[in-house]
Amino acid sequence: MITSSIKETLGFLQKHPQIFIIGALGGFISAVISIMTIGMIPTDPAKMMGLQTDPTEMMGSQLDPMAMLGDMAGPIILLSVIGYLLRVYLMAASYRFIKSKDVLGALTNAFAPALNILIANIVLLIVILALLVLTIIPLILVALVLPVLGILIAIVGLMVVIVCIGVYVYPKFIFAEFVITVGGLGPIEGIKRSFAHAKGYEITIFSTTLVFGLLMAVLIVPLYLILTIGGIIGSLLSTVISSTLSPAYYVLLAMMYLHIKKERQPPERPKTLQSQQPQAQQSPGQNLGAQTLPQSQLKKKSQHVKPITTTDPQNPNVKIQWPKGYQPD
Repeated sequence: MITSSIKETLGFLQKHPQIFIIGALGGFISAVISIMTIGMIPTDPAKMMGLQTDPTEMMGSQLDPMAMLGDMAGPIILLSVIGYLLRVYLMAASYRFIKSKDVLGALTNAFAPALNILIANIVLLIVILALLVLTIIPLILVALVLPVLGILIAIVGLMVVIVCIGVYVYPKFIFAEFVITVGGLGPIEGIKRSFAHAKGYEITIFSTTLVFGLLMAVLIVPLYLILTIGGIIGSLLSTVISSTLSPAYYVLLAMMYLHIKKERQPPERPKTLQSQQPQAQQSPGQNLGAQTLPQSQLKKKSQHVKPITTTDPQNPNVKIQWPKGYQPD
């Protein structure tokens, strides 16, 4: 399924490159929001040092890390929240385009499913955090009881838990956004549908997304490194490129979902010999190569089990073989 899903994804992108318009629009909006956020970060040296008076008091003063962090925390949090909401909306729009092949219609009809996706993501976040807490607490207790060995066990155990969540738990919910958008389901219904659909395919889903991610990284990371050297402008261009290409991942998830759905369908029943080679129905009492008696001369008798051979009353030289259950009057 790995190879076929990737091939189908590349084929869809080649046939419908308009989907990248949705990603490019999101990248442009992200870049504008980043520029506005950067403008909100104070650049006054006095404010960055935690001083409220003129810069002449900076002599002999030291930078206040907490003041700098407080000034930067607000814009960074705002940028993160807006970026996440924008990503959810673009995800819904991409899935709508996969179904409708209409960019404007996808952007217009993505608001309602985006809200359901947001609620579903919050539910999944709570579930994952609960799993982490339930596993971390015993590890902390082990680390407290065994100071040296316990810390090592806790670290290894935490890594195992994270890997299990990434490999086994996350793939179960990876199709929730797709079925919510395309199927018009609610958050809980979408999570349940994704859980049932991915059952038994967790490793395959994880492997497919990993291989696709590595292929994209090989193509894009060198370009990112080059653009990062360009400072803020390079970082903004990296954001635009990343957002433009993001719909490719959503197409991959859609292709995997459809591929699994096809595999889960029961095989078609083979056609019977009668359906493959239809034969003309013969009326009761038909004599092959001779003649057919009128239906009025036939009378169905259920007690007859074996065929009966009689002589045609109109032509004694003609023999008629009667089917089961029929007899002349």
